[in-house]
Amino acid sequence: MNSSILIIGGFGFMGRNLYQHLVQAGYSTVNIMSNVPLSTEDPFRSVFNHRLYLGSINDKKLVEEVISDHEVIFSLAGLSGAASSISSPFEDLRVNLEGHLNILEACRKKGNNNRIIFPSTRLVYGKPLTLPVSETHPLDPQSIYAIHKNTAEYYYLLYSKLYALKTVVYRISNPYGYNYNPEGISYSVLNQFIHKAIIGEPIQLFGDGTQKRDYLHINDLSRIMEETIHNETLTGNIYNIGSGIATSIIEVVRTIQEVIPGTTFKLVDWPSLEKNIETGDYYSDLSKIMKDTHWKPSIDLRTGIRITADAYRNQE
Repeated sequence: MNSSILIIGGFGFMGRNLYQHLVQAGYSTVNIMSNVPLSTEDPFRSVFNHRLYLGSINDKKLVEEVISDHEVIFSLAGLSGAASSISSPFEDLRVNLEGHLNILEACRKKGNNNRIIFPSTRLVYGKPLTLPVSETHPLDPQSIYAIHKNTAEYYYLLYSKLYALKTVVYRISNPYGYNYNPEGISYSVLNQFIHKAIIGEPIQLFGDGTQKRDYLHINDLSRIMEETIHNETLTGNIYNIGSGIATSIIEVVRTIQEVIPGTTFKLVDWPSLEKNIETGDYYSDLSKIMKDTHWKPSIDLRTGIRITADAYRNQE
């Protein structure tokens, strides 16, 4: 396939999985920009075989140079974590807002109609008033991270309107799956749970574990990312991406126990910061994305946990 693709933030959780998915799907030019090099011990080293641009999205000159040769840009770089954003608000601002504005400005200066996909988060909705949550639900972000994600959404949509960039925003709900790099497991709470179960450590659940989430396997997320490359209908729009199924955290742990016998867990009190930014139950209304694409989630939670656990075992 001939589209020249750039994954910015390509050594992160989403980027690594998306890269492998696109290469396996036959895309011949899938380059990566990352602010960190691959270590010699990184298992992704054996998978990655395209061009690497090393540097930060806050380096304006580099960003302008990198985007010039690419038609499709997956703008995945950024800091993650609602709680950590509150302790480091200016760093979150510098990367999650200024960095993305650098990307958009570079595309504007180039003057081409780049297709740019930006991953936002379900956290922009805050505490849901109704379930499932549709894209028209009021926005009430509860953390610096969510505020910056919401603001970046407006940047991407504005540049689509003003400069004909083909931007698409996805509000993603709790992705999980194999991450290649054990140091990156902290990205997803479900990845943390699976890893702890594999190494025999108890899983800690905040509160009573009844809070519900919408968990999406990374392979399903990579599939919709791929469809975005060629689907013109999506341009200038925001879509929820999730499984559309609400599962309590304690149900998740019970499923992990079935897949990984011997898994233990314990209930602990909510840390004060996490309790203050907890958004309550959530699951996505997927009717809009399913109307405009051929995509729908295909990996159920039990299957997703099993293939994720198998991948981590094979890595060790």
